Amino acid sequence: MNQDQYADDKFVNLFVNSNYGLIAEKSYLQTNIHKQIDHIKAKGDERKTIRLLKVWKFTNGEKYKSFFIELICIKAFDCVEVSGNLWDMLKTVMEYIRDNVTKEGFKLTDPGNSNNNIMDTLDSVGRINLSNKMDNMIKRIEENSENIKTYFPVNEEFEEKEEASEKSYGTKGAAVVSIPYASS
Repeated sequence: MNQDQYADDKFVNLFVNSNYGLIAEKSYLQTNIHKQIDHIKAKGDERKTIRLLKVWKFTNGEKYKSFFIELICIKAFDCVEVSGNLWDMLKTVMEYIRDNVTKEGFKLTDPGNSNNNIMDTLDSVGRINLSNKMDNMIKRIEENSENIKTYFPVNEEFEEKEEASEKSYGTKGAAVVSIPYASS
């Protein structure tokens, strides 16, 4: 364990209270929060997409950890060409998740400790469910662009604070949906 060494190495030990995917109950994960934060810095498009996936997670009561969402989104940007308007980028990330989370050997390495595979927070059924959820959302939005508002609703409280040029995903049919505001 890492007791009393935080000042030197910045590692923390996270206690796993109950089984979480493949991670055993009453175990510890060692990580470095500073390295995790550095991993997401200066990633503008990734952060916009991450916020949208977190809106989906919150709106739909999904149990995925925010850190999991962050890592899988950043990995998508690192592994495939992600471009276009915000809807195009979001769709590409969702397709990446759909197509890869069920693959044997697919890993999400914790930037704070390369020994931690964050994919282990999901068992095989959880991976299949996540893939199916991404597939279902993509299909529903492609069938009717208004469905995007169901999965990624506009936050009316923050809508007025956004610049007009940053206000939408880009036109997806007739639907224009706002980017979630980054709270301060």
